[in-house]
Amino acid sequence: MFSKSEFMKVNNGKKLNELDYLHAIYKFNDVHIDLVSSFSMLFNPKLELINGDLFIRDIFSIDKYDSFISEGKQIKEVQYWMNLIEITSIFENIELSKAQELAKSIEESWNNKISKLYPNSDINAFVINDQNTDEVFVTLSKLGK
Repeated sequence: MFSKSEFMKVNNGKKLNELDYLHAIYKFNDVHIDLVSSFSMLFNPKLELINGDLFIRDIFSIDKYDSFISEGKQIKEVQYWMNLIEITSIFENIELSKAQELAKSIEESWNNKISKLYPNSDINAFVINDQNTDEVFVTLSKLGK
């Protein structure tokens, strides 16, 4: 698979953009449509209200939820942990600046969706940059930034 910079270099002189790069990757590599759908989930997750609180449906677990609640955790903490996605784990060896850029884009997308579907919600998405471990996360919760 070739990088965007390699693609642009090979096509020097042509006016190309990132959509052209995506098209080339999809056309010239054996990329399954499920991968594209999975990327879509990152930016546009299905959200679900559980007992009046917001969770990402694809990663929600009722067993985990019940366990957190039975431990006496506050709902804002439960939301924080159950909606937490580590960008640097999904995309191993990603440059920290790229992970932060991707996480910021996901945060904006989630917040736009939340404000559209739940305009009175006090829940928001936010990026966490763990400077001790160089890990980047996105989550949503009432905890806020």
